[in-house]
Amino acid sequence: MRAEARHNLKHDRFADTAAETFSWASEHVRNLVIYVIIGLVVIGGVWGGWYWYQQQQDASNQALGHAIQTYQRTLRPPGTPPMPGIESFSSAAERAQAARREFADIASKYSHTGAGHLAEYFMGLTFRDEGKYGDAETALKKSADSGDKDVAGLAKFALAQLYAATNRQADAIRVLKDLIDHPTGSVTKFNAQSELAELYVDAKQPAEAAKIYNDIKSQDPKSPEAEYATQKLAALNAAK
Repeated sequence: MRAEARHNLKHDRFADTAAETFSWASEHVRNLVIYVIIGLVVIGGVWGGWYWYQQQQDASNQALGHAIQTYQRTLRPPGTPPMPGIESFSSAAERAQAARREFADIASKYSHTGAGHLAEYFMGLTFRDEGKYGDAETALKKSADSGDKDVAGLAKFALAQLYAATNRQADAIRVLKDLIDHPTGSVTKFNAQSELAELYVDAKQPAEAAKIYNDIKSQDPKSPEAEYATQKLAALNAAK
């Protein structure tokens, strides 16, 4: 009896252990399947998100390319009819309006892309071309705040030129000095320095311009930029 009891007890423990093992395995297999399913969903989501992002990038770049082509279309001489098969415009204002419609659509549809940020910049240029300086300033400021450093550099440079053209020299100088201190891939320190120097020349402040040209020379005396600055200094001296 005792041997039989021991056998039964051993069998019961084995059965319990087997049941527990089976239960553990079943639960973990179920969890493993859940994890695999979740993983596939996540991978699918990442792939879907990446594919969607690439589609957006491609579509926005193509749209921007077409808009820039529109912005560069030929201007017909006054009174000249359009030629069949060749898109052209009768005035810069007409061309700017047509291009701006495209840029505005891109900026609205693809605001999260680089093309969308650049579209804001080009919108500012089209407003400037029409002489709508207030609208141009608004669009360029928005582009400058887009978070894209290179686009921001372009927008700030255009803003400085806009300010200079509308007799806001102090604002132009402020923006250009900021670009000198914080150059970008699209607007280098030399770009900003040379533009500021030209602004001082136009404002009849040759001494300020000379300071900038001398600074350009001192940075790298053997560079093409230094040669350019030397030529500008010679022109300033000749003007005296």
